[in-house]
Amino acid sequence: MEKSIKNVRNNWFYFLSVIAWTIFYCYYHTKIWVSSDHVTMIPFAKDFLSGNLLLKGWVAGSNNFFFTETLFYLPGLALGVSGYTLEAVLSSLTMALIVVEASAFFLRQKGFLYVLVYYAIVGMVPVGMSHILINSNSHNGLYAVLLLEFWILLKYIESESNRYGLVIAYMVIGVLALYSDSVALMGLIAPVLCLCAYMILLKRKNTPELIRWMIMFWATAFIFVLAKLFSRVIRMLGGIVTLGYPTKLVGLAEAKVRAIEWFGQVEIVWGYTPWGAGFFGHCYHVAIVGIMVLFGISIAYFFIKAVLFRIDYKALLAWLIVVINLGGCVFTNADIHPRYCVLSFIFGVILVLYFVFDVTAICEGKKSQSSNNKISVIRVVAIVLSLFFTISVSWYRGEAIIKMQPYTYLTETQNAADFILENNLGTGYGQFWCGPIIAAMTDYKYNILPIYTSEDGFKEYSNLVNTRWYDETEIHYTVTFQNDDENDDVGVKNEEIIGFLGEPDWIKDIYNYRIMYWDKDISQWMVK
Repeated sequence: MEKSIKNVRNNWFYFLSVIAWTIFYCYYHTKIWVSSDHVTMIPFAKDFLSGNLLLKGWVAGSNNFFFTETLFYLPGLALGVSGYTLEAVLSSLTMALIVVEASAFFLRQKGFLYVLVYYAIVGMVPVGMSHILINSNSHNGLYAVLLLEFWILLKYIESESNRYGLVIAYMVIGVLALYSDSVALMGLIAPVLCLCAYMILLKRKNTPELIRWMIMFWATAFIFVLAKLFSRVIRMLGGIVTLGYPTKLVGLAEAKVRAIEWFGQVEIVWGYTPWGAGFFGHCYHVAIVGIMVLFGISIAYFFIKAVLFRIDYKALLAWLIVVINLGGCVFTNADIHPRYCVLSFIFGVILVLYFVFDVTAICEGKKSQSSNNKISVIRVVAIVLSLFFTISVSWYRGEAIIKMQPYTYLTETQNAADFILENNLGTGYGQFWCGPIIAAMTDYKYNILPIYTSEDGFKEYSNLVNTRWYDETEIHYTVTFQNDDENDDVGVKNEEIIGFLGEPDWIKDIYNYRIMYWDKDISQWMVK
């Protein structure tokens, strides 16, 4: 009875934590940069609701995010909620779920203090990472799904009977996740295959647990095969095309350069502040320096434990995710960007806390702190340091967040959207980093189609678009940045536009945006 009451209390704590973190992130979201690639799922979802169930005509980039993110926009959009509002709320909810799921799954049995420390480090999102961690289409939906997959996996392994419903659920969710987001390869497929292979090698004897590990090994392998097959079938039926990203191994010389670059991105993820002096020209809070040092030590420590076959499988799973994330970024040509280092942040902190737990237990001469009812000096020191760390980091991060001003970029983007609405400009063409975000601010009353430019005319943008958009006529304006150095980043130049269209009838500059208008139909200059 006492255990049941404790479980209910714990569940309420985590439920309320999700609500509290969601509210906090919604507030945080008002201060961060939202860009075009964060809102592209809104017209995507609207088209699905209009009856285009296979999303014919759509071309996605390296991932389509449909089942990990876009799917959850459908109910709100169907009820008439603004797409931009949904982006803020669902992105906030997703990050809240990541923080709470990870702490509940990996740290619940270690003690409430470890959950609090995790909340301080991961929950209080570093300012430098906020535009990624509290925004959509940054793989966060996948990370929340991965934590659910890990819960199903270990629930099945720890069950006394073969509950095949869990295996089916694991496979269905895994197929849809991998189809939607290829980062699942290094977040789910590779780590779980390695974990299962390790546990099969460790068990060896023909026990029910060994059989369950073997079943999950093959279930994970089939997820990879079925996701590829599902993608092929959708494409054969004329549905959405996901371009993917061709990955290949790199040489050792390039790997060394990429390792340094990866560490630089990890600095951003773990929370440097981009002002002042410090290591590598950045300013660190002393606690962040400490946690990053422990991160490196923890990787080495759990490697030794794995070699000696003395590692808990939750710790091994976290270690594999971090190491595979590192290896995938360093030894392949994958883009090294903070959003791809987030796995090392989410699971790296768990690894550090597992290391601290082990060290405390070793110092007490116990295998587990849970078996020690006495309040030892070591335990008291660990608690005091942990509380100091938690309060210190939370205060430091919270102070930085409160001092943040609402992003001027968003206000001015809304002003550009309002200008287009007030003047009934209709559909337009735009540079990718301008068009979709302004269209989202109009709640897609008017679309602004991303384009490239050449000396001959406009060209269709290559991803995150619907090719049928470009059949539209009676288009009279373009939206770009005023500075061509910013436009050239995605193959657009104002001088080229004026070169083949002639001088615009009028120009309106808002913030760093430039709206150029012609009385003629400029869709005639779309080069097919």
